[in-house]
Amino acid sequence: MADRVVIDASVALAYLTPEVGTPDAKHAVADWQASAAELLVPYHFWLEVTNVLGRRPGVGPGDIVAMFVDLDYLELQTIDLDRPLLLLAIDQMVRSRLTAYDAVYLAVALATKARLATLDRRLAEAAGEIGILIGAGGSGRISDISSTYRVDSEAYAGWTHTAVVGHHIAELRRQVLAEP
Repeated sequence: MADRVVIDASVALAYLTPEVGTPDAKHAVADWQASAAELLVPYHFWLEVTNVLGRRPGVGPGDIVAMFVDLDYLELQTIDLDRPLLLLAIDQMVRSRLTAYDAVYLAVALATKARLATLDRRLAEAAGEIGILIGAGGSGRISDISSTYRVDSEAYAGWTHTAVVGHHIAELRRQVLAEP
């Protein structure tokens, strides 16, 4: 099976436009393409990239479309948000204190047994051993960075142990951790 990598909007934006991390993002994407890695993005990736590009001075709708054509050449596979993935994202929001948007990237990586590439150190740290921190002098696996789970145990235990959610989260964890 080919390597799988979930890329977040920060990697795509650095790949598309000159900014901090652009050389590292371009190098990482080239490496993934050379190794025939599957590049995955969650459903909201496209809206997130559009929002950031649309707010940049001098970037018009035609420019955004042209950049999306560049992304199309990467053959990104979009992963839809379903109920199990949403529950896994909620779990990651609580465990890692991530935004819902970032938690979905991590949930997709966990659900697809992929690595997660980002320029966001906090998201990379939350991903632990599957995280890849791009740019900022730290391209590559970040297994040397300890995971920063700061969980309020009462709040976490309260919501995950409800009859409705607890069973679903436990089942998702079993599926994600099961060997192929």
